[in-house]
Amino acid sequence: MKLCKKCNQTKAVSGFGKNKGKKDGLNWWCKACMADYHRSRHGDKRVIKLLNAGRKRWQLSQPEAYKAYLDRYKSKHPDRVRAGNAVRGAVFRGTLDKPESCLRCGASGVRIEGHHHDYSKPLDVEWLCRPCHAAEHIHDR
Repeated sequence: MKLCKKCNQTKAVSGFGKNKGKKDGLNWWCKACMADYHRSRHGDKRVIKLLNAGRKRWQLSQPEAYKAYLDRYKSKHPDRVRAGNAVRGAVFRGTLDKPESCLRCGASGVRIEGHHHDYSKPLDVEWLCRPCHAAEHIHDR
């Protein structure tokens, strides 16, 4: 039995997710509290799909505005652009292997992206699925 630090209920150990960083190897919050937290934090996936579809429509309907946005991004973040180009080139040449699954959650059959912890080391990447990559950047803020 273990006490959930969020809802203050004592639950079976099977009601807690694993976390190697904790002494007992379990999360502080029970699975139900973690699920509520993630739902409140990330919202409904349908909303995200609609936002992505709207972004794509904007890119296609406003090519000049989209190009201006990309130019601003490239001038504001040259280190990120350089690191991304280095990874794409290394994968294309075969000098860097891109795995088929996410190194964090193990998801396969999804788009895998390279996450840089340090842009000055462009080929030192962690291969993550899109949700894990987005969560990593939210965590970095």
